[in-house]
Amino acid sequence: ALTTAGYIYWFVTAYAVVVNAGATALVGRFVGGRDFPLARRAAGQALTLAAAFGLAGAALALLLLPAFVRLLALPEEGTGYAVEYLTPLAALLPFYMVEVAGIACLVGAGDTRSGLKVLATVVAVNVPLAYGLAFGWPGGWGGLGFAGIAWGTGLSHVVGCGLVIAILTRGRFGLRVTGKYLKPDGSLVYRLLRVSVPAAVDSLSVGVFQFVFLNLVNGLG
Repeated sequence: ALTTAGYIYWFVTAYAVVVNAGATALVGRFVGGRDFPLARRAAGQALTLAAAFGLAGAALALLLLPAFVRLLALPEEGTGYAVEYLTPLAALLPFYMVEVAGIACLVGAGDTRSGLKVLATVVAVNVPLAYGLAFGWPGGWGGLGFAGIAWGTGLSHVVGCGLVIAILTRGRFGLRVTGKYLKPDGSLVYRLLRVSVPAAVDSLSVGVFQFVFLNLVNGLG
């Protein structure tokens, strides 16, 4: 169950490419051209797009998870565990998408350290939080069991999302994103997707065939 869930959650990183590739490319281009207002707008559009894709992905995953996991040929008990593990991760997907899109924007601006610090913080929060939510806290609460591990991971990405938004709001490397840059801009969204979609198709196609492989392995019993 955990291996299958891990493959499915790994697929999320491929899904995030639909925003991340364009975010890094456009922000990098505009920062390199010293056009910081346009770089901020591109970063704002990337965050808006990431939130939209995150919400759409979460809704689709919560609706189809049980059926999809069954397609991967897990035994019935394993299917239940995998769905239990993936449900909180699906529900909190928008936070993960915004987190990684924000980091992609910072990388495009030349700031590779902030993302490293954010993800290190995510790991530092994830380990004790997942342990506590799985096995319980001192004082009598017994924890959530297997699903608690996933809740710890999902909530740690909520923390990471908050940190990325705080960094971008404060401003780094000329990249300061405020609310006015989040309003959808069709031309910039098109430019982001024109870069991202081919990269996402490449990345997602690898994930799809990994699922075919996983179905074969699970089917061995």
